[in-house]
Amino acid sequence: MLNTRKSLLAIIGLILVTTAALAAMGAMGTGTPTPLPVSNSTGDKLVTVSTEVVQDKILKGSDGRVAVSLSLTAARLPTFGTAPVQAADLVIVLDRSGSMKGQKLSDARRAVIHLIEQLGPEDRLALVTYSNGVQTQSALVPMDEANRRQLSAAVKQVYAGGGTNLGGGLGRGIDMLMHTPGGGRQRKVILISDGLANQGITDPTALGRMASAAVENRFSISTVGVGLDFNEMLMTAIADQGAGHYHFLEDPQVFAQVFEAEFQATRHVAAADVKIRIPLEPARAGPST
Repeated sequence: MLNTRKSLLAIIGLILVTTAALAAMGAMGTGTPTPLPVSNSTGDKLVTVSTEVVQDKILKGSDGRVAVSLSLTAARLPTFGTAPVQAADLVIVLDRSGSMKGQKLSDARRAVIHLIEQLGPEDRLALVTYSNGVQTQSALVPMDEANRRQLSAAVKQVYAGGGTNLGGGLGRGIDMLMHTPGGGRQRKVILISDGLANQGITDPTALGRMASAAVENRFSISTVGVGLDFNEMLMTAIADQGAGHYHFLEDPQVFAQVFEAEFQATRHVAAADVKIRIPLEPARAGPST
């Protein structure tokens, strides 16, 4: 915690210096361009922050504004065998519409059961399925032996049929994490769909706004597009707004690998809830002419 606090203080100090330099340049108006610092970096063993001014010249007669790029790089964590294991909360939101019938849903069920077998008793898992409506197959429960057996049995009973109420399924998964205390856990919703949202909320912008609630509540949303007939723009918008990953699976047999990668990424986090604040000074008028 102390190292993280030092890192954040260093980040804020660096941003203040860069902001002051840019403000001074803005006050110079149309004078002779002044060289800008092109890049800098600071950090500790957890997170490194790099800054880079996008351009090093200002056009005479322009408003004097320049852009600064901030890049955060996490340190490489120890190998999984030696790294501290963090408890995870995972909510699987699975499309069970008619187009998932057959191999797609069969492989998805098998992948979820494999994931259940990988979870420890400190981890928690929930399963939401959706077609025209939304069903909570299991609330967020710890993966002890009894819950593991019950959840595996529930997964085997999931069948395909109906339309695709993707927004309803996503909203249910988000609500589960928003209304369940995290207790310092790493938390994620994994949304799986093979087709277009044709029930309930279908607008990609609206669904993206829905996903943005994840960031405010300290969890993320990853999406998995299955087959060739899904709405890629919608699925990427949800993952982007939900600060997660987007996966495209032409071959549904790769489900298990994707779930495993998402699980490991959730359990091994270098830094979480990092905030960057940039206090801005009041605008100052340039020299009069």
